[in-house]
Amino acid sequence: MQEPVAVLMYHSVAPKLDTWQFSHLSLPPEVFRDQMERLERSGHVTVTLSELYDYVAGRKRLPPRAVVITFDDGYLDNWVFAFPILKKLGMKSTVFVSTDFIDRGGGVRPSTDDVGDGRVEAGDLDWRGFLSPAEMERMI
Repeated sequence: MQEPVAVLMYHSVAPKLDTWQFSHLSLPPEVFRDQMERLERSGHVTVTLSELYDYVAGRKRLPPRAVVITFDDGYLDNWVFAFPILKKLGMKSTVFVSTDFIDRGGGVRPSTDDVGDGRVEAGDLDWRGFLSPAEMERMI
């Protein structure tokens, strides 16, 4: 019998900002990074919800120490802070987007990847709001 699969659910990964109405749902980026690095060091392997479904349906085995990472609501900070961390570590995740809140006018806004590459300053990042279709497409 395979060991159980861990599921980690997040909403928001962003610095505390008293003027952002959803700040109470946020985990600071450095804490999120530390959690993801600990998972990696301990041998956990992220899997997609599709892979988990195939396992539950009896069509596939999962790697030992499998973990599913999800984000609820589709906050912009998932793109700005969480995605660059997950990408750097080669980790998979799923974002459950609230379709009523998709930022249909937004393009691809700067993330911490842009800060690291010198294209923008950290103080210029804005993470308040929701994901745009272009950002979702890039994360896929």
